[in-house]
Amino acid sequence: MSIILACILCLGDPILVDQWQLQPRRSVVVALIDSGMDLTHEDLAGNLWVNPGEIPGNGIDDDGNGYVDDVHGWDFADADADPTDPCYGHGTTTAGVLGAVSNNEVGIAGAADHVQFMVLRVLGCNGTGTEQRLIDAIEYAANNNAQVIQAVVFVSEAWGIAGWDQPGSFPDLNDAIDNSGLLFVCPSGNEGISLDPPNYRYPPSCVSPNKIVVTASNQADTLASTASYGQLVDLAAPGTDIWTTAQLAGHPLWTDPTGYKSVDGSSFSVPQVVAVAARLLWMNPSLTTPVLKSRVLEHVEIKPEFADTSTGGRLSAFFTSVPPPPPPPPPVPGSGPVLHLTLDDGTGADESGTGNTMTCSSCPSLVPGLTSVGNATDFSNDWFQRQDGSLLGDFPSAGATEFTIAAWIQIDAVVDRQPIASKQGAGERGWMFLVSPFNGGRLRFESWPIGATSASLVDGVTIVDSGVHHVAVTRTADGTVTLYLDGVEEASLSVGPPRDNGQPLDVGRYSWNSYYTRYFDGVLDDVRFYDRGIDALEIEAIALP
Repeated sequence: MSIILACILCLGDPILVDQWQLQPRRSVVVALIDSGMDLTHEDLAGNLWVNPGEIPGNGIDDDGNGYVDDVHGWDFADADADPTDPCYGHGTTTAGVLGAVSNNEVGIAGAADHVQFMVLRVLGCNGTGTEQRLIDAIEYAANNNAQVIQAVVFVSEAWGIAGWDQPGSFPDLNDAIDNSGLLFVCPSGNEGISLDPPNYRYPPSCVSPNKIVVTASNQADTLASTASYGQLVDLAAPGTDIWTTAQLAGHPLWTDPTGYKSVDGSSFSVPQVVAVAARLLWMNPSLTTPVLKSRVLEHVEIKPEFADTSTGGRLSAFFTSVPPPPPPPPPVPGSGPVLHLTLDDGTGADESGTGNTMTCSSCPSLVPGLTSVGNATDFSNDWFQRQDGSLLGDFPSAGATEFTIAAWIQIDAVVDRQPIASKQGAGERGWMFLVSPFNGGRLRFESWPIGATSASLVDGVTIVDSGVHHVAVTRTADGTVTLYLDGVEEASLSVGPPRDNGQPLDVGRYSWNSYYTRYFDGVLDDVRFYDRGIDALEIEAIALP
């Protein structure tokens, strides 16, 4: 079963390249610890990481990291700055599964086109390495801003290391994985054995909590015949008949004169798990490693065929809970949004069915939507407003215990307050949901509760780019106000109920007086208001593009 991400599923659509809202706004740096890579391959070269602190070929360690001219990574096998694989080929095949360039009219598409390869060669021409090379590569990745490690290496007897299959071996390797602070994804191997004691294999048998171990599934959606398994193995992912990139010279298993070939093994299951991790980091670069690991392991479809893994499932980008949560209760009257602005026609038409249409001031222009369908509205000195004594004239109503505001946003630049929605005006403080210019663009809910003489500020994570994000704020019955970015809870604080300042509800603007008037500068899409505090699962559901 395919687990390739949604944007890749669209590759047959000829206008995909013009759908800017589906194009990545940043890349995730993945350290490839393997046999190196063909840096010039037509389907890989475009996704190479470039060390921003290094000047190529000048013979100087410009960034002071201890490595001279390390522009794309480092060769720990030959101790030089060129991590090209000259003789084996394994790294070129695993790189292609992860991040072969898509939409380039050649070859294949990787599972995550929004990655950059930090190439770290540790395996020599016979496919073996040393523990020290692994440790050095992990430390390099951590010290040079890699975000996740794809370690497609597997210690065997051929490495010539005493105790290679014994309990407690490689403590220094385990410490390096721990100390890196990065998610470390590695294969289970292809011996068809249990990795539970008394069998030990490394890195899978390392005890670091940063580690994910992946085994191979096949086209029948069962474990591959060579797949190793056990409770040490976290999950399965497709690992048979996987088409990928290949280099021209090297081991016959990993090379092909066409530059592409079909391969088998848990080595090729690993990049598909890394792709999901990269997608999550693309959506939210601030995810900690424990949270990232947990989120990756939620992307599993539970099946009895994979009971011999700790999650009991096979990777699926379309499954997001382990185990699946019980179905939600049927909606009750009033449970949907009380105002839903799709903004796909440049007007304030309400799609919620409650009739709470807003008025457009300086009607804005349309652009392709931030979600996968429809249009969106591009704001600049224009906004929507409503006040006519109906429900939303006082949203949230004075003393309201619960509410939710959610929207898709893309900010042009955070040079001033970026108001998503507010209820302010005529010198009357109320509340505002915004991206604040402080700390480079911080998601914030600002409120002046009933009886308060100063604002309550709930500050979330800094939005570090001009990419597309889903944002939400909720207030639940217990008074907790929570901020969400891209479906992930970022901050919460107990805040008193809002006061009624008698001012209009604005979308894309806040105005306290003629001086303190600010407008959203960018694109808003799919803006929703609820008269209840919706829960985290519902937030995650509406945060799917």
